[in-house]
Amino acid sequence: MPFNLLDHHVYLSPPQRIAISSWKQHVPFGMLLIDLVRPRLVVELGAHAGVSYCAFCQAVTELQLDTRCVAIDSWEGDLQAGAYGPDILTDLRAYHDARYAAFSTLKQSYFDDTVSDFADGSIDLLHIDGFHTYEAVKHDLETWLPKLSAQGVIMLHDIAERSPTFGVWRLWEELKRAYPRHLEFEHGHGLGVVAVGESAPAGLQAVFDLPPDQWATLRDLMRDLGMRFDERVDAEAERLEAAREREASATHIRNLDAMLQREQRQAAVTIEAQEQQLGETQRRLDNALWQLAWLNQSRGVRMVKLARASRALLRQRGPLWLGRRVALWTLGKRGYYRLDSAAALPAPKQTRPVAREYKQVMFLSGCPGGAMRYRCDHQAEQLNLLGCSAESAAISTVNLMDLLDRFQCFVLHRVPYDTDVQVFMAEARKRGKPVFFETDDLVFMPESADNAKHQAELQRFSSQDRALYIEEMGRIRRTLLLCDSATVSTQPLREWIAPLCAQVAVTPNVVSKEMIARSQMALAGRPTNAGDAVVIAYLSGSPSHDRDFLEAQDAVLWALDTYPQVSLLVAGPLTLSDQFDRFGARVRRKPLAPWQALPALYATISINLAPLERDNPFTEAKSSIKFLEAALLHVPTIASARSDFKRVMRDGENGLLADTPDAWRAALRRLIESPEERRQMGERAYEDVMGLHTTPAQAPTVFDTLRDHYRAVAPPSDARRLRINWVVDAPDAEHPLPGHLGLAQGLAERGHTVHVCLVGARLDEAARAQWRAAAPAVEIVVGDGALPAADASIATSDATARMVAQSHESLFRFVLAMDRSAGATGADPDSALPLRRICLNAADGQPRDTSENAERLAQTLSEHCW
Repeated sequence: MPFNLLDHHVYLSPPQRIAISSWKQHVPFGMLLIDLVRPRLVVELGAHAGVSYCAFCQAVTELQLDTRCVAIDSWEGDLQAGAYGPDILTDLRAYHDARYAAFSTLKQSYFDDTVSDFADGSIDLLHIDGFHTYEAVKHDLETWLPKLSAQGVIMLHDIAERSPTFGVWRLWEELKRAYPRHLEFEHGHGLGVVAVGESAPAGLQAVFDLPPDQWATLRDLMRDLGMRFDERVDAEAERLEAAREREASATHIRNLDAMLQREQRQAAVTIEAQEQQLGETQRRLDNALWQLAWLNQSRGVRMVKLARASRALLRQRGPLWLGRRVALWTLGKRGYYRLDSAAALPAPKQTRPVAREYKQVMFLSGCPGGAMRYRCDHQAEQLNLLGCSAESAAISTVNLMDLLDRFQCFVLHRVPYDTDVQVFMAEARKRGKPVFFETDDLVFMPESADNAKHQAELQRFSSQDRALYIEEMGRIRRTLLLCDSATVSTQPLREWIAPLCAQVAVTPNVVSKEMIARSQMALAGRPTNAGDAVVIAYLSGSPSHDRDFLEAQDAVLWALDTYPQVSLLVAGPLTLSDQFDRFGARVRRKPLAPWQALPALYATISINLAPLERDNPFTEAKSSIKFLEAALLHVPTIASARSDFKRVMRDGENGLLADTPDAWRAALRRLIESPEERRQMGERAYEDVMGLHTTPAQAPTVFDTLRDHYRAVAPPSDARRLRINWVVDAPDAEHPLPGHLGLAQGLAERGHTVHVCLVGARLDEAARAQWRAAAPAVEIVVGDGALPAADASIATSDATARMVAQSHESLFRFVLAMDRSAGATGADPDSALPLRRICLNAADGQPRDTSENAERLAQTLSEHCW
C-alpha cells in the first residue's frame, strides 16, 4: 500500500515533554515512526531527560495502541554527558508516572544487567542512545540484537556526530551495508533507522519504497518540524530559567526581608532604650536649666553679681576713679545686673547667602511612617504629576533654615512646636513664604486627649508618659495656630480644626503608583484558594487597635464556630481574647510587616475587616485606608460605618458597613456563604479605587487646595511677572524656526521674562538674527542641557518634555499639547512624565501664533503658577 502522510496525523501533535535534549529535533519523526511500526514492545537504551521516550509514549497514548514501553538508564551520566544527580530522574518520574505508568516503565539499571529480562524476538522497536563510542554502541547492538522480533527496527542517534569520542557513525556505515532497508537524517546530530528483522512493518516499508524525491520532501518536512520544536524548547527553557531566577531572587529577597525584620526589631529595641535614656537626660537637662534660670533671676544671685561687679570696679585706680564711683551709684544694682547679663548673650548670627529657589512645595512630617507616606509622600507625588515641583521629608532629617532658600511654601504634618520651628516659621513669614498645617489624626486637642476613652493608646502609657504625650499634642496645636491654613484627611477632622484655623480643606487619602504596582505584582502571584477556604483578616498597625477589634470580635468568633472552612489571620500587634485559643491553627498570627509587604499579605485573604470604636471622636476622624489597600487586591472590606468609610463605600455594592454586633454577623454570613458576591464586591471596590482614589485621580484636588491656600497668603500669580523657559527642539533645514515662537513672544510682550532654550544646539549669527526678528522680546539661550531657574518651563515636543521633566530648576513644568487627544507626553496626571498639559485647542491641531492664543496661554500660566 503506497505511503500517504495524510493517514498519519500523530506527527503534528505538539510534543508535551519539554526539556533540554540533543534529540528534540527528531521528536516529530519519532512519533510518526510509532504509527508506522505500531510495535508491541518499545525499548529505549539511554533515556536521560526522556524527550524521545516520552514522545514515543505520547504517540502510543494518542494512537490508542496496545504497546508496552520500557526505558533503561543508570541516570548517573557518563564521560560524554557528564555526571549528574538524581534530579533528572526525579523530574522525569514526576512527569512520566502521572501520564504513562499504565503501559510504561522506567528501569534504573545498566543495559547489560537488564537484557535478560526480555525474551528473544520480543522487541519490535529498539532505540540505542547510550554511551557513544564505537565500541560501546557496537556492544549494545550485538547484546540486544537477538531480542529483536521478525519485524524489528533499530534507531541510532548521533550518526552524524564525528567528534573524536563519538563512533556511532562508524557502526551506522556498517549497518547500512548489512541492512539495505534504512532511513537516514542528518539534522539534529543525525538519526538512523534500520529494519533488521526478516520483514519490515508495512507502514515503514511504504516509506522505504518512496521515490527519492518524495523521501527527500518527507525528510525535509520532519527536519523543519523538528527545528520548530527545538526553538519552542529553547524559548521554554529560557522562560523556565527566568522563572527559576525570579524565584531565586524572590527567595533571596524574602531572606533579606526576614534578616531586615530581625535587624529592625533589634534596632527598635535599641532605639527605644536610647530614646528612653535620651528622654530622661533631656528631662534632667530641662530641670537643670529651669533651676539655673530661676537662680539667675533670684535676688540672692543678682546681689552677688552686683557685689562682684562693684568690687571689680571700685578696685580700679586712675584719673576716672571718681567718675566710675559716681556711675556705679547712678546705675544702681539693676543697671549693673543688666549690663552683666547682656555681656553673656551670644553674638547675632551672620546672614547666609540666599540660594536659588527651585521647588514649590516642601512637605515636612513630624510623624514618620505610614502617616507621613499617605499625607506627605503621596501629596508630593500628586503635585509632581501635575507639574508642580514638590518634595517630602521627616522634619528631623533636614536643616529647616536651609529649606527656606529652596522652597516657596511648606506643609507641616503633625509637627510639634519648638524653638527651631518658631524661628523657621518667623523667617518664612518674613520672606513671604506660606506655611500650612496638615494632619490625618485628632492630635491637636490636648484637652480631649486626657480622657483615655478617646485614645486607647493612652491607657498603655504611664502617667508620666501620658503627660508628655498630651504636652506634645499641645505643641502640635501651637504649630497649627501659627500656620496660615490647614489640610486634613477627613471631614470630621475639618470640623474639629475649623474653629482653630480660618481656612481648612479636605484632601482625602489615596493610593500611590507604587502601591498599585506592588499590588499588581501580588495579584499576578496570588495563590489559588484551596477549596471553599475563607480567610478573614485584621491588619493592625499598632497596639492601640485592641478596642477597635472588639467591635467585630463576637461576629468573628461566631463565624469561626459556624463555618469550619473559615480561618482568622491577624497581622501586627493585637491582644486577642482567650476565646480564640480553642480554634488552634485556624487562628494565625503574623508580625507587623513593612508596607511594601502588605499587598502580598492581602493577596492571601478573602475578607478584610476594618472595625473602629463607636462614639469616639478620635476614631470617627480616621480615614478609609484599610478599604483602599484591600481593594487593590480585589478583597472586599467590612468596615465600621464611620464618616470616611461611608464616603468611599457603597454598602452592599463595593463593601459592607456594620455598626452593631448583629450587623457584623450578617455581613460576615453574607460574604462567607456567597463566594460570587464576595468576588463581585472585591471587583467593584477595585474599580472604584482605581478610578477615584489614586494619586493621579485626586491630584487636581491637592493642587487646587494648596494653590488656594497659597494665594490666600502670598500675592496672586497674576500680580507678578513670571520667569518662563520656552524649551524647543534644535532647528533643521526644514524647520529653521519653531512654529509656535510667536506664543513665546506674546508672553514676553505681556511682561513675562521668557527664555527660548535650545539645549545642545548651535545657532550661527544669521540664524540668531532670524530668531531675534521673529521674537525680539525673548532671550535666546543655547546651553549644554541645564535650564535656567524659572517659575515655569514649557516643553514643546516629546524630546523637550523629557528634558523639562528632569529639570530641577523650575517651580512648575508644562508641555504644550497640540489638542486634547494628544496623550503621549505628559498630557494627564497618570502620564509617565510629571508635566501638566497646556492645550490651546487649535482647530487644525496646531497652536497658532495669535494674540488671542498668547493671552489664553498667559491666563493658563497665571492660573497654574502660584
